[in-house]
Amino acid sequence: MTSNLINVGNFDNLYQTAMTLSANKEVVGFDIFDTVLRRKVEPEYIKDVVANYMMELLQLEGIVIDLELLRQKRRDLEIHLGTQSELKGEDHEFLYDDLIIGLYKQLPGLNEEKVEELYLKTKKFEIRLEKEALCLTPNIGNLLGDLKASGKKLFFISDMYLSIEMIRELLNHFDVEKYFDNGYCSSQFNKKKMTGKLFDYVLEVETINPSKMLFIGDNYYSDVEMTSQRGITAIHINDFNEKRRKSGLQLVEWSFKKDEFWSGKLIHHMIHDIPKRVQPGKSDDYDLGILVAPILVQFVEDLIEKCQVMNINQIYFLAREGKVFMDIYHEIIKNNPANKTYPNASYLYVSRKATFLPSIDSLEWGELNRFLHQYSTQSINSFLSNLNLPAHEYYEYAFKAGFKDFDVKYAHIEKNEQFRSFIEMLEVRTLFEKHQKQAKALFIQYLDEHQLFENEQVAFVDIGWKGTIQDSIAKAIEKEIKIPTIYGFYMGLLDSPMGTTNKSLKFGFFADFRNKNYIENVIFKNGSLFEMCTTPNHGTTIGYEFDGKKIVPILKNFEVEKENYKKYFEDVFKAINDYVKDYSDIRNLLFFRPAQNKLFFTDQIRRYILYPTKREARNFLRYSHVESFGIDKVTTYELQGSIVKELFKWPIHKGPSRIINLVRMQIWPEGVLKRSNIPFVNFVYDYFSTKRQ
Repeated sequence: MTSNLINVGNFDNLYQTAMTLSANKEVVGFDIFDTVLRRKVEPEYIKDVVANYMMELLQLEGIVIDLELLRQKRRDLEIHLGTQSELKGEDHEFLYDDLIIGLYKQLPGLNEEKVEELYLKTKKFEIRLEKEALCLTPNIGNLLGDLKASGKKLFFISDMYLSIEMIRELLNHFDVEKYFDNGYCSSQFNKKKMTGKLFDYVLEVETINPSKMLFIGDNYYSDVEMTSQRGITAIHINDFNEKRRKSGLQLVEWSFKKDEFWSGKLIHHMIHDIPKRVQPGKSDDYDLGILVAPILVQFVEDLIEKCQVMNINQIYFLAREGKVFMDIYHEIIKNNPANKTYPNASYLYVSRKATFLPSIDSLEWGELNRFLHQYSTQSINSFLSNLNLPAHEYYEYAFKAGFKDFDVKYAHIEKNEQFRSFIEMLEVRTLFEKHQKQAKALFIQYLDEHQLFENEQVAFVDIGWKGTIQDSIAKAIEKEIKIPTIYGFYMGLLDSPMGTTNKSLKFGFFADFRNKNYIENVIFKNGSLFEMCTTPNHGTTIGYEFDGKKIVPILKNFEVEKENYKKYFEDVFKAINDYVKDYSDIRNLLFFRPAQNKLFFTDQIRRYILYPTKREARNFLRYSHVESFGIDKVTTYELQGSIVKELFKWPIHKGPSRIINLVRMQIWPEGVLKRSNIPFVNFVYDYFSTKRQ
């Protein structure tokens, strides 16, 4: 090691070392990449993204070219241009402009004007990518500012194919270009740091005494050996954590090229390695939001992709969970350098309760079975509430039908004589018809005011699981003069009694019952997780009214939901919002499809649902979820029932099977099992559950 070399073990120590060593220096030089600016992805990855963008531009010109072929052409041209420079006695270098223009010129059917146009678009796009892929290293802004304030001349010296002008634009983006007196780039002068020629050139042009210069960089050979040989004092940044981060990033990038599963992991690295807003560990609820956010984002990305393929120009996000998806949608389409066109987005205040009554043609059991097949136990009050009917107007007829207590629940009401008598009364049917017509008229007008009938096809977006709101809307509007084809997009889709028609189709992104994929279907094992994490802090829609100008929704708030939001889910929503903003910042760096990305993120959710930590399982006990249709209750997640009672019931030998059945009946069996503290019980349960499938 020479006396001109100082090692700095991490970025945190750089400031003090640099300020001390620069005391008797006149000039301080900086490497740029991995010194002043850190990378979220490697340069070769950037080239892959640019090649994908160029491929899209060429497709618009009627030129179809394979992505890998385009990348190979760029590699070959880089070698050719570098070799041409060497033949002139210079270093193996080339200008960015020559590279991109030369690449387009190799392709058939492009005239000079078109080549220039595509080159400028590509250059603009690549600069934007670099801005998203880079960030300032810790404390570098303070170091540059204080060195400048102390009277030092600051230069940047970089081996890079980008031009000085492009590097200055990058530095300006991070508000540090103002500190540099001058800059030198290998591509501009065909001289490299790694051969020492660029340093020789800088010393000569700037008439610098090497003993009066300090240089700071991370590459031992280019930034240290080459400067030390010339008598320049060098600080070698040898940050172990940064090296480990970069090694992990390189491994994931390599893995992604071998297996698309790792595309999601690469996104995870980009966001979490150098976090901008996300703060893992802030709270348990915040961490829950960080867990579910990637799945929500990829669902919205898939929605965008499908709408573009299917030429859908209008998206309706359905209350209440749809509010989160709409917010994600608006956030991620803001960062749109390619000026792509995205569908219009609207929020519909709807619910199962608000849409069911307008969708019923008559008070017949066949119609009622759409909710009774799942919720067949009802009282008169709950039955009327589910139909969204004013209960007090029906009490007289309920009393005549033999009901004494309107809150007493009956199982399988379709077989109950009192219920049958009540529903078949002429007065009840007449009253129902009046209320149904009123509800339907208001609902149709509400949809009309939101331009539903002005579109040939629309997208409905909700969390899932059966698409019953879509079913009700499709049925309510089926007799209108002009109705759109409805495409329902859901995170997860289960089968429903109404299924699909040629005017109402449904798709599940992470899980779709038609795929019969037990790995994806794991999200159905704890659907409450996603429902709670996407329920916004506004009430549920229970109907509609005319406010004198337009139709507005009637909302009902539940105190337990407000309390839950304030205690727990405000942090969950903050985490989702932070993640989405960080994702939006890197979105242009991504050229892989949501169907690829979901593989890794599904695996993360599978881990949480099937194998939660004790802390995760116990934290879930704090939550509750309000059910306001079918059954009116607040769902909680502690053990429902008693293991001890089931174990010692007669016959004793059937105790274990009764316990297994009890566990299966829980909303989240795996959480219950983890809280039992029985070793390996989650593994055993998962093994036998998988075997059954």
